Amino acid sequence: IPLSTLGFPFTYNVIILLAYVLGGLGVFLLSYHLTKNSVASFIAGLIFTFCPFHIGETLGHTASLSIEGIPFFILFLFISFNVI
Repeated sequence: IPLSTLGFPFTYNVIILLAYVLGGLGVFLLSYHLTKNSVASFIAGLIFTFCPFHIGETLGHTASLSIEGIPFFILFLFISFNVI
């Protein structure tokens, strides 16, 4: 809501960029929690961020673009139940 005061195009672009950045960060943290290898985790974050589905949904399907919460959910689920 605070971003909407700056105009629709700006808000839309910020949401799109945050979806990519947070999605990659989430996968990086999840894979680092599982493997303890920062290089492999960085590559996993890049693959998730720039997968064709994620980029294809940028063309107007913003409801499907919001998949950045999935890796965070799995990470916090693993942490809360002390899995791995």
